[in-house]
Amino acid sequence: MIWFTSDTHAGHHRIIEYCNRPFHDSDHMDTEIIRRFQEKLRPGDTLYHLGDVSWSSYDLDKFFKYFKNVHLIYGNHDKPGRTQHPHIRSYSDIKNLSLDGDYIVMCHYAMRSWKNRSKGAYHLYGHSHGKLPGEGRSMDVGVDTNNFYPYSWPEIKARLEPIPFFPSE
Repeated sequence: MIWFTSDTHAGHHRIIEYCNRPFHDSDHMDTEIIRRFQEKLRPGDTLYHLGDVSWSSYDLDKFFKYFKNVHLIYGNHDKPGRTQHPHIRSYSDIKNLSLDGDYIVMCHYAMRSWKNRSKGAYHLYGHSHGKLPGEGRSMDVGVDTNNFYPYSWPEIKARLEPIPFFPSE
């Protein structure tokens, strides 16, 4: 199964206040997010994390030791070198993916125009913590938008496929 998420902000105690997250402290938040991810992800699954995985000097092994096949799209809190982990298979600022005949453009930041948008391509983003609605077939996949769970591709596709795209662009 393919999964998507963003903005876990592991180890970031201030994000609880900024986003009104229902956790006592960052340890509680990290433990609960990891537990919820473990409910969904199975060995062999792939997780695309669309940025802001952690804060400052957070020990990434606390998060990624449970998830073996991760692709990280850099967010504004992710720094090359600091986000290195053996379970992260690729790093990029933007990533394009063909999945089951669908084209997906992933970036930490929302775009209003993206490659193949006029051909029905999807755009997944984070950064806005649920405060910036998608346009067309785009969607914020951050944990704040899904009760701190990742999204599966079938969940995303079911939500976005009915939305018309703009073939005249």
